[in-house]
Amino acid sequence: ASALNLGDDATLCAGESITLSAPGFDAYTWQDGSTGETFVVDESGTYSVEVTDATGCTYSDAITITVFNTPNGSYTASPQPTTINDTEITFTLAGEEEGLQYTWSFEAGTPETTDALNPTVVFPAVPGNYVVSLFIENEVGCIDTLTSEIIIDSDGKITLPNIFTPDGNGDNDRFVPFEDYPGQWTLTIFDRWGTTVFETTNLSQGWNGEGSAEGTYYWVLKPREGQQG
Repeated sequence: ASALNLGDDATLCAGESITLSAPGFDAYTWQDGSTGETFVVDESGTYSVEVTDATGCTYSDAITITVFNTPNGSYTASPQPTTINDTEITFTLAGEEEGLQYTWSFEAGTPETTDALNPTVVFPAVPGNYVVSLFIENEVGCIDTLTSEIIIDSDGKITLPNIFTPDGNGDNDRFVPFEDYPGQWTLTIFDRWGTTVFETTNLSQGWNGEGSAEGTYYWVLKPREGQQG
């Protein structure tokens, strides 16, 4: 018996390939007449090789490769784009096919995953782009992956608080301007004489008034490098 063995018959998904190899021989002739030690397959068919060893003995082997189509799908999302006031998004498949398994994944969504065909998902009421992935698998295990983004915009209203009460009761204890835009900003708090009493680049943390007396203060918010207007 020779050491020539191309392996068992195999299946591929469209777009995949397999490299057939028969190392250790002196000469090779594949079914198409090529003479390399390896042969790359990406189409259905039967592939064979005849080899010759150092003593002049010849051996042959064959293998059948079947390439299955990858499922194709598409979907729509509505409403898109939307605002923080309307973050319930409905996804609709362009067409459902028998025998396919659909699995959804939603960044920060509720639910985060589902195998429902046309799910309705609630996204956070926070401006941003959220990644959506749909995986479509057929009976033979070939998968099509569709990825897109859900766009949630602000409602155009800018929160400019005027008074806060840092008394530790858990209500209105922090001064947080631009709460819907916690991006690249520097917040500076001045007292009435223009002295800086607090500064932070962590806008969502805000200012808790620690060490400062009750009174009137002024604040300035400056965009930092990387902040988009």
